[in-house]
Amino acid sequence: MSRVKAVTAGGLALFIAWSGGLRIGTCARPACVRAFIDNSKAGRQRYCSARCGNTDAVARHRQAANQPARNTARA
Repeated sequence: MSRVKAVTAGGLALFIAWSGGLRIGTCARPACVRAFIDNSKAGRQRYCSARCGNTDAVARHRQAANQPARNTARA
């Protein structure tokens, strides 16, 4: 088991050195504490997984649905 940890730590160290740490992020969902490696082409990944992204989108939708509707009628 210690060999697996050593190889994983070594790989992570190489990745951080190679990328300058720019591709490591933390999940944008407030209830999530996971870190992730951004492997998107644009380098703009916000969530650690699709599940966290969807959970956050649903929470934002429900919050917006519970807000009183603004009057958008024009005179």
